[in-house]
Amino acid sequence: MAAPVEVVLSADSAGQLFNCAVFDPHSGSEFLSYRGGNTSSRSLTVLNGEYILGAQLGKNFINVWEIQRKDQLQQKIVCPGTVTCLCASPDGLCVLAGIAEAIYLWEMSTGNLLAILSRHYQDVSCIQFTDDSSHFVSGGKDNLALIWNLSSVVQLDSSRAPEPRHILSRHSLPITDLHCGLMGPQARVATASLDQTVKVWEISSGEMLLSVLFDVGIMSVTFDPCEYFLFCGGSDGNIFQVSLCSTSLNHDKTFQTDSDGNQVFKGHRNLVTCLSVSMDGTLLLSGSNDETVRMWDVQSKQCIWSINHKGPVTNAAIIPAPANMFLVDSHPAVPLPRFSRHLNPSEQGDGTGSGGMCLRLGANTQELDGTYLEKADELYSLMCAVTDKNRFHLQMTTRIPPSGLVELLLAVLQRSGWEESMAVLCQGWEDAGLLDLLKVQGCSSWGPSHWHLRAALNLSHSTPHMANISDFLSEHFNQDHSPPASVLLFGADPECASSVLRSAHDLGLTLPTVHWIMGHPLSPDALHSIGLPLGLLAYGEVDRKPLDYYIRDALQLVNRAVTAATVVRPDLALIQNMVNCFDKPNKHELPSSGQYIAR
Repeated sequence: MAAPVEVVLSADSAGQLFNCAVFDPHSGSEFLSYRGGNTSSRSLTVLNGEYILGAQLGKNFINVWEIQRKDQLQQKIVCPGTVTCLCASPDGLCVLAGIAEAIYLWEMSTGNLLAILSRHYQDVSCIQFTDDSSHFVSGGKDNLALIWNLSSVVQLDSSRAPEPRHILSRHSLPITDLHCGLMGPQARVATASLDQTVKVWEISSGEMLLSVLFDVGIMSVTFDPCEYFLFCGGSDGNIFQVSLCSTSLNHDKTFQTDSDGNQVFKGHRNLVTCLSVSMDGTLLLSGSNDETVRMWDVQSKQCIWSINHKGPVTNAAIIPAPANMFLVDSHPAVPLPRFSRHLNPSEQGDGTGSGGMCLRLGANTQELDGTYLEKADELYSLMCAVTDKNRFHLQMTTRIPPSGLVELLLAVLQRSGWEESMAVLCQGWEDAGLLDLLKVQGCSSWGPSHWHLRAALNLSHSTPHMANISDFLSEHFNQDHSPPASVLLFGADPECASSVLRSAHDLGLTLPTVHWIMGHPLSPDALHSIGLPLGLLAYGEVDRKPLDYYIRDALQLVNRAVTAATVVRPDLALIQNMVNCFDKPNKHELPSSGQYIAR
């Protein structure tokens, strides 16, 4: 049997049969179950497709299972307090946990505690990352929802506590659930509250776009992937479908059925605790305190199947099926580290621990005392202290002018004794005269032994070919004289950078013979995902991506919308004609293909 594309992951508060289980979204048949303990509400998450993490109900630890080893509990992570909500970032680099009124942020590669955020005044009830892991949103019993920028949260400056990007304070009672849509920092987030309202906000501006008033308190909320509908789970067991494509300009609405596509799913006998929609938008999953999980057909509003649990359902979600889930012999690529309980690693008494280091220069870098030369001295001394070739990242949270980058780069090259380098310009690189500045300042300020740029390969305006890259590297590393000690790799496209590194690996150009220096604007998130060599000194700009990344995201979103539309009405997807998607629909005429797909 072929592995499914999506699976249902659910858990209940009793834990008699299992802690959590995996089901087929189409038939409801059970695939796998994970035993040991029981999981609290909004505290079940999948980490990087390799681990399942679930916060133990009423306890101060997190249960961990390797995703392909279903029968036994693998690990317990002790936390500073009882975990009220838990979420792993989509890129698998971080984990967030709400503990009382504070938010704890851990780095998964090291287990280090990066930040403790104490801006809520009562317990944190829910938390979620955006799909690109750049932001996260937290909701609490203090009626507040906070939007956080991840790169600002992990800044090194300990004199200033991290501040949320936006504070959403329009709810009058505790927030029960929230859901982030697609498109990263340009996404929308929906918040549900006991004040009987659901509000939709824009993450980038913090502006409220819509508020819908219901007759009951709302316990759960979610979008469909195209954000055509908003689904809200009520305390009376009903699920309310709100159309987000209404032509009305009023931001405050009262829910009414049979109005502008608003509908109600009826079947649960108690409050609806969790909601999730399939990636094609045709299936809606719901969990309830009536101890059932139900799958609904969105178009017909009919229940397809129902699964009985032994206790109130605390977590239920439709997730992409991880590749390792059905491979018994597979193992996680990286073992899960022990989570730190202190911000300062020295307080743990673990000595050097993992040995990894990360130097982050914050947004106020230019205000600090000391020159780039002094920072390079500190950086080089830290590099020399690494004895086991750990990865080393130099992360910048603000853009500096090319002259400042050249000064810092030359200082590092000088301290390393590298007198010659080559440059490879990958796609996404915006030439601001950096190489020219490197040539000029390298020859003028190096002293008795000048730094020299031997050659440059420009891949920024063409698709990289492995043969061309291999020929270039072979030519300049197989000459009679000694090869250059460093290769400057500039660019923001991970695939292009990965092609260069793969070619170098095939040629045997590994550390310490060759040192790779990554130039901006390649983000640290991308550095973790393209298989970089150990011992790397990396420079990246955190908060910046090239425009083509957003264009790709937009095209992908349009493709998902059209795909979902064709699944529901394939007859209207065959012929497309030009229409105005803002035209008000006429109930007495059949929609054309273009009108259907546009809406």
